[in-house]
Amino acid sequence: AQQRTSVHLRMGNQRAQDLMMLESIRSSGERLLDLVEDLFDVTDRAPEKPATLVPVNVAAAAATAVRHQAAAAAAKGVSLALIVDGEGMMPLDAARLLRILRKLVGNAVKFTPRGGSVVVAVQADRETGLPSSVVVRDAGIGIPAELQESIFDPFVQADVGLKRPYEGVGLGLAIRRDLARGMGGTLTVKSKQ
Repeated sequence: AQQRTSVHLRMGNQRAQDLMMLESIRSSGERLLDLVEDLFDVTDRAPEKPATLVPVNVAAAAATAVRHQAAAAAAKGVSLALIVDGEGMMPLDAARLLRILRKLVGNAVKFTPRGGSVVVAVQADRETGLPSSVVVRDAGIGIPAELQESIFDPFVQADVGLKRPYEGVGLGLAIRRDLARGMGGTLTVKSKQ
């Protein structure tokens, strides 16, 4: 006689405890993914690994970064929008550009309170009409003026208290600034607090 195994998944009747455990698994997975991506980016910023510049659709990369964060924004009650003013191809490293944009949009969602908004804008050069910058605006907590440049230093975060509400090791922006420089770009911050 053959034995049969059945697996049943019941949807819609999860207990609150089960939902909390699933959310814990999801958020732990996202934190692990962030750390792994940061480790990959640390190795990718080595001087002997120059950026591979090819024509890249900047608006499409920005749209991908926005899609990647859409679920997190919705779960947090943060509106997320993309505005494209300039379209076209620019000589960039597609993988590095996407990693930069994913981190910037992810940080914007992370630091924006429920009910706030995040806008990603691809802006055009006035003369050529081609994309010249990508700006990520959020309604987050802000960064004091005296800390705005130091957030690009490795292992530095604006909130260094023991009870800081946001996780991370402070590598993300330092790595992303190096990746931008490797493609001939810059990464800057402006904040009101």
